[in-house]
Amino acid sequence: MMLGICAFCHRFRVPILVLYAVIVLGIGANALHRALSENRSSEFSSFREIVQESVVNGHDPLETIQHIRAYPPFFAIAFAPFGLPPAAAGAISFVIVNIIFAVLSTWACVRACFGREPPPGAALVLFPLPGMYILTVIARCETDLLVLLPLAGALALMVRGGRRRDILAGVLLAFPAAMKLTPGLFGLFLLVQRRWAAFFSMAAAGGVFFLGFGLAIWGVNGTIERHRTWYEKVLKPYSEEGPQAFITRPYRKINQSPTAALFRFLNKEHGGRLDRKGEAKINVLDLSSGAIRKIATVLKTLILLALIAGWWAGAKSESPLVFSAAFASVVLGMLMLSDVSLRTHHAVLLFPYGVSLAVLCRREAGPVRHLFAVGFPLALFFMIIGALHIGKVASTLVAADFVMLACMLAVEIGWGNGVMR
Repeated sequence: MMLGICAFCHRFRVPILVLYAVIVLGIGANALHRALSENRSSEFSSFREIVQESVVNGHDPLETIQHIRAYPPFFAIAFAPFGLPPAAAGAISFVIVNIIFAVLSTWACVRACFGREPPPGAALVLFPLPGMYILTVIARCETDLLVLLPLAGALALMVRGGRRRDILAGVLLAFPAAMKLTPGLFGLFLLVQRRWAAFFSMAAAGGVFFLGFGLAIWGVNGTIERHRTWYEKVLKPYSEEGPQAFITRPYRKINQSPTAALFRFLNKEHGGRLDRKGEAKINVLDLSSGAIRKIATVLKTLILLALIAGWWAGAKSESPLVFSAAFASVVLGMLMLSDVSLRTHHAVLLFPYGVSLAVLCRREAGPVRHLFAVGFPLALFFMIIGALHIGKVASTLVAADFVMLACMLAVEIGWGNGVMR
């Protein structure tokens, strides 16, 4: 069936491409309007302010900007190509880059997951699957696509194998890790998979991104001071109290992490509102925040152990699809192990959806393929319901993440003992 859908999209590729182009360009134009308007919501002005304060004025944004952003100091340097030019030029270039990165990420993901020439039309099928999140990133001028493309490039390199490709992949993985921190989970993935060239190049490049660029721009004292402030205002409070230490409403419905879901279901204060008046809430219990954090810690530990088991099993296989599934499980881990996983962060669902597409296009039948035949539509259903108010409150996107994780682990563990044929 999936091959038939790909063939249909390929047959009508011209009108489909025109439709995609109209939608993306329309959203891009709206994103520019929002970015340059003082009365519209856009993240571009906030990110540009961080660059101006940190790189241009030499100040520590965590000290001078009231609204705390939890990003590492390197974030200001990473966004500098868009935050240093005049606002209009920076916004235009950022929106264009986001659109290009979305297209390239889809192409790289399809090529990697299939491990050979993908069936015609596969990219046209994959692009709209996480499309609502990718388009939201473009519309709001978020930075998630600056994370997505390096990950897609690293995946495309590593499925082809070779020491040089692994070294370059490690450098690509280091960039989002230094920028957003949560992609640092790939370091553990490479260690478990014993991809030593990629692991050491990621560590070395991460040091350059995390500290080297800062030393060149801010000097020794400035770099030390920024990281000290980041530790004191972000890392330390987060470890002691969770995200509520610096976020006013950390577990609101747009946060689709398992931790946020637990708080909505198990705490009255954070319970999601089922009606406009807030009289009916979705929480079934009213546990203390400390108790819920302990439950969340146990859940995240189990998720991490499952991830490590899958990575270890998948390392035995030479199949590009098995490696792609292991890689996709890492991005699911990024979403599920963090206490804050906003809807825009779910643009990385491109990878598990790409793996799902590749599995369902295979002609061989088997229990894993049957699992995907049920799990993939179920995950899409949860994702679509998650666009509604009731879906956000009920955390159906979290359910979609769990379904996709089960599917990825099935490929890693079920097919990880030999080369798929």
